[in-house]
Amino acid sequence: LGELAQLVRIVESAHLALLEHRDITPSNVYVTGDGSSLRLLLTDWGASKCHNDGGHCAHENPGTEGYRVSVSDEELYWKQRDLVRLVYTCFSIHTGIVLTGE
Repeated sequence: LGELAQLVRIVESAHLALLEHRDITPSNVYVTGDGSSLRLLLTDWGASKCHNDGGHCAHENPGTEGYRVSVSDEELYWKQRDLVRLVYTCFSIHTGIVLTGE
């Protein structure tokens, strides 16, 4: 689980820079290093959005099926949406269960 903390720090750093990844999934997590020293990288920032006005993305719902936050959850602010995706991703990586959105 220590490696998953790296993902939390990556997302936290992005949020401090006002960046929302918007597509956090296991397939966008790249693992490098050997068994004693693993390093996780979050890739595919193509759907990311900069919130330089502290904005709220109400009518947008990009990302991978199964890791998207429902459009009905528009009231969630962008940081919360990314955190939900992060929890789904950590769950999938830890358990091996891939979420399908069904």
